[in-house]
Amino acid sequence: MKLTKEISEFIENQKNENIQSLALKLGKRPDLPRQFILQQIQGIQLASKKLPSWNKPNLLFPLKVSMEQCSSEKTSVYKSTIHQYDNFIDLTGGFGVDTKHLADHSKKGIYVESFPALFEIAKHNLEIFHPSKLDYYNDSAESFLSKKSEQFDLIYIDPDRRTEKSAKGVFLDDCTPNVLELKDKLLELGKIILIKTSPLIDIKNTLYQLENVSRVDIVSVQNECKEVLFTLEKNFSGEAKIVTVNFTKSQDELFSFCFSEEEGSICSYAPPRKYIFEANTSILKAGGFKIIGSRFNLEKIAPSSHFYTSEEFKSEFPGKVFELISTTTKTSQLPKKANIISRNHPLTPEKIKTKGKIKDGGSLFILATSDYSGKPFYIVANRIQ
Repeated sequence: MKLTKEISEFIENQKNENIQSLALKLGKRPDLPRQFILQQIQGIQLASKKLPSWNKPNLLFPLKVSMEQCSSEKTSVYKSTIHQYDNFIDLTGGFGVDTKHLADHSKKGIYVESFPALFEIAKHNLEIFHPSKLDYYNDSAESFLSKKSEQFDLIYIDPDRRTEKSAKGVFLDDCTPNVLELKDKLLELGKIILIKTSPLIDIKNTLYQLENVSRVDIVSVQNECKEVLFTLEKNFSGEAKIVTVNFTKSQDELFSFCFSEEEGSICSYAPPRKYIFEANTSILKAGGFKIIGSRFNLEKIAPSSHFYTSEEFKSEFPGKVFELISTTTKTSQLPKKANIISRNHPLTPEKIKTKGKIKDGGSLFILATSDYSGKPFYIVANRIQ
C-alpha cells in the first residue's frame, strides 16, 4: 500500500500513541487502512530506538518480525566501515538497513532481496536515502549470482538463520542461502566477501570450513554479542585477525589478536587483589582468555574463572572493572542486596540469591567463582568501570 497525504498525516500525528489504544481508535475510522497504519507506527516506534537516523517522513516499515531481525544502526554502521570499497552487492537486502549504510560509504551498490513485499518497502526507503546510487533486484542470492560475471569490491551476505533445520542457524549449512555452496562463486565475483553470522556460531570451526578468512569481527552492544562477521579474500592464506568490539554508552571497547597469540600466551595466577577485571562478551566469545591477561599484565584468579586481578587499576581494560571489598566462602556473609555474576562456580546467580536470601540491584556486586584449587568462593566488590 502507498502512503497518501491523509495516511501520512495521520501516522505523523499518532506515531507516539500506544499501539493498543490506537487500534481501538482506528476501529472508529473505517476510511483508514487499520492494519497498515498500525504496522507503520509500530515500525516507527521500534526504529526510534534501533535505527535513530531512520526518523524521516514517508518511510515505510515492514512486519514486526523483519524489524526485529534487521541489524541495529550501531552494528550496521560498524560493518559498513570495516573495509574500503567503491561498489558493493548486498545479496540478502531484507529491510535495507545494511544496504543503506554500505551505500553511505560507496559510489554505487546493488540491493538483492527475494521476498517481494519486503523488496518493495526497502526500495521505497532506499530511494529516499540514496536516490540514483542503487540498483534493485527482486531475486534470490543464488539466482542473481548465476547471472553475473563482473567484479565487485565488496559482496555482503547475511544468510537467514531461521530455517526448517534450525531455529538458531548456528551452522552455515543450516542457513539460507548456504554460503559454503556459494563460496567459489562469491570469491570469483568479489574482492572482499563479508558474511554476517549468528552470535552463537563456532568461530574456529567456521574458519576451518570457509578458509580464505582474513578477519573475524565479533560485535557486541552493551555487552550482548549481536553478530560475528567473517571477511573472505580470494588469495588470502594467512592467519585471520580477530577483532572484538563492544559498544557501551560511555565508550567503544576494541581489542584485537590472533589465535596464535592466544595459544602462545602464558597465564600467571593469584588470589583476588585490589582490582578485579572481567573481559567483555566479545573477547570471551572470541576465546581471548589468556591474551587479555597478558596484554594488560593481569593475573588470573583460576584457569577457568575468566576473572583477572591486579593491584593496579587499568583504565583501558575492555570490560568491567571492580574494586575488591571482601571475599568469603559463605553465602550468609554476603550482602542482602547485590548484582551477581557467576563464572566457574557450582551455583547459578538464581540459586545464590535463593540460598543467601539476596535481592537484585544496588551498587554492590557478588562475583561467584572458584580459586586455583577449584574451591568455590565469593568476591564482594564495587564496580568502578
